[in-house]
Amino acid sequence: MFVALLAVGIVAVVKLWPESLKERQDAAVDLCKTEVEAVEPTPWRKQWQESSFQVDGDKVIAVSGKFATKDAGFRQFSCEVEDGKVTGSQIEPGR
Repeated sequence: MFVALLAVGIVAVVKLWPESLKERQDAAVDLCKTEVEAVEPTPWRKQWQESSFQVDGDKVIAVSGKFATKDAGFRQFSCEVEDGKVTGSQIEPGR
């Protein structure tokens, strides 16, 4: 029973976390945006400055970039993703 559950879990992780580097990096960007939304909720929608995004890495993917809200100027964020999970994030304080 345990072996069957372990096998199902491994298959689920493989299906959820893409194989190609570009797909993993795109998924990491989405995970980091979700993390920033959770850590810094605002009543207004965030405007992501996608041209500022920098994505680097293979196993551990580092994402950094900028976003703005209606009530504040641009703020920087950085985030690390490993195996489909956010392992660390940091958001520059608002001014």
